[in-house]
Amino acid sequence: MTKIWEEIIHAKLKENTSSNIRISVSDKQIHYAIGYKQANKAQLQSRGYTVQFTGNHTFSRYQIDVCDN
Repeated sequence: MTKIWEEIIHAKLKENTSSNIRISVSDKQIHYAIGYKQANKAQLQSRGYTVQFTGNHTFSRYQIDVCDN
């Protein structure tokens, strides 16, 4: 699941130019989006992003929103 979310996040980041971002995903998927042992979050931080993950109970399973924070 970590790898799936990594691909989803990186595809969505192509549309964003800010380095300070908030990633919103389904409440039920937030731990997967952050990644096993926070792998996805750490990878984003190593690429220069300041990232915050938030859960949204109205989102479907793989729905994602990336915006400036």
